[in-house]
Amino acid sequence: MIRDTSSTSHSRDHQPTVVPRGTSTILEWAMLDHLMDLHFGFLEVGKDELKDPPTMDGLDDLAQHISATFKRTLPALRNPSKWLRANFKHVVQDQEFMAFQEKEKEKPRGPEVEKKSPNKMSGYSTMTLRFWQAYARFILALSQAFRVTKLPVLSAPLKRISR
Repeated sequence: MIRDTSSTSHSRDHQPTVVPRGTSTILEWAMLDHLMDLHFGFLEVGKDELKDPPTMDGLDDLAQHISATFKRTLPALRNPSKWLRANFKHVVQDQEFMAFQEKEKEKPRGPEVEKKSPNKMSGYSTMTLRFWQAYARFILALSQAFRVTKLPVLSAPLKRISR
């Protein structure tokens, strides 16, 4: 293979590329969307595993009543849940709508798109709304499968499973 050295694309005196305004907002949304999609997948697996709740009768060891798939899903949910808790204020700023606004500004038509209520997720934020609905369904399924009144009293802190 022969490299074409006459090309100006490899020279060191090239002009910096101009990044369009709003690109960082769109990229930030794309990364957040990816993280929420991953978390969404784990939430859906967990919710599906909780469709048949474990029997809580004669409960000696809760781990014996949880499916193997759910046992593997719980540690996978741990890191995204920690990230979500740490970045909650950022996530609820409706990054999807801000990215949508930036994309709409590039189009030559009509007025700017505005939110109806600044304190709510926009109807344009379909992926964000889908994530929060899945999150709510998982928490509901979890609370129905493991009622607080039926959970065993812990005599010691839970041990973390190391691999």
